Parts: sequence; structure tokens; C-alpha cells
Amino acid sequence: MTDRFLAEARAFLDAHAERRPPGDAKWGIGDDSVALFEQSAAAERVELDASRPWRRTVYDGGYGWLSGPREYGGAGRGPGLDEAFRRLETEYVVPSRGFFGIARHMLAPALLEHGTETLKRRYLASLHNGGLVACQLFSEPGAGSDLAGARTIARRDGHGWRDADRGRYRRDHVEHPR
Repeated sequence: MTDRFLAEARAFLDAHAERRPPGDAKWGIGDDSVALFEQSAAAERVELDASRPWRRTVYDGGYGWLSGPREYGGAGRGPGLDEAFRRLETEYVVPSRGFFGIARHMLAPALLEHGTETLKRRYLASLHNGGLVACQLFSEPGAGSDLAGARTIARRDGHGWRDADRGRYRRDHVEHPR
């Protein structure tokens, strides 16, 4: 990372955002919450609606995906610059990046590494410019979210099938082998 990059990035941020007052953030003071889903849907919508234009401004200014390949909408610059810009951005009053973290740091790298050309061209820029909010879901073996491990027992009852835990399924709603 160069002093030139930091100076250019700071000039960009100075032109588009207000600097935080010195000493605004102090270690050990303030909200300790790290929960992702505490806000109401309406509050999340307000925050997202403020965050998207800022992400677009950053992206259009050339700072939205500094390390990304140019052919997919990145700036084609060094790998450490995204983190350097993120750290610098914390010195400014800007909307939350929280909506885009999973997409930018988990989904986009997986897509870049394993996706088809069509998928890369369709989604990578949008994952970095705020146009697309995405998530990655996980399954816990043996838990309620484990669809691959879901188990049930169904018995034919003359009118269809009866699930021992959930009740009756009509024949016209459930496919079953003969």
C-alpha cells in the first residue's frame, strides 16, 4: 500500500463524506451488540436504503472492489487495498457496510473462484456496488435447518399418507413411489 493510494482515497472520502470528530470512537464505550437481526424490517429497510447509494458512490469512484479483476467490474489493483480503504472509511460518517459483508467476503470470492463466466459477469459487480444484497445459508446437522438430514415416518392411511409428526398429506399434494 502506498502513501499515494491513501492520499487519493482520503481525498475521495473528503469529497463525499463527513469526517468523524476526533475521539468519536473509543474502545470499550458504546454498543457491544454484534447481532445481525435485531432491527425491525422497517428499520433495516431505512438503513439499507441509505447504504446502497453510498456503496454505489464508492464503487463508481473506483474504490468499491479495488482487488477485483477489471473484466468483472473490479479496479484490478492490489489485494490489500480493499482492507486499507475499509479502515480509512471508518474515519468517516458513512452508512453501514453490514448488508454487504457476506456477499463481498464470502459469496463473491466463491463465485470468482468457482462460478461460470455468465454468473461472474452477471453478479460480481452488483455484489460490490450495492446493487445486490445476498446471503449464505448454513445447515446444522441434526438441527431444524438440516434439510438433508430431515427424517419422518409416513404411513398410508387409505386417503393418502399420514406423517406421524405432522398429520395428513393428501394424495394429490404428495408424490410417492408405487
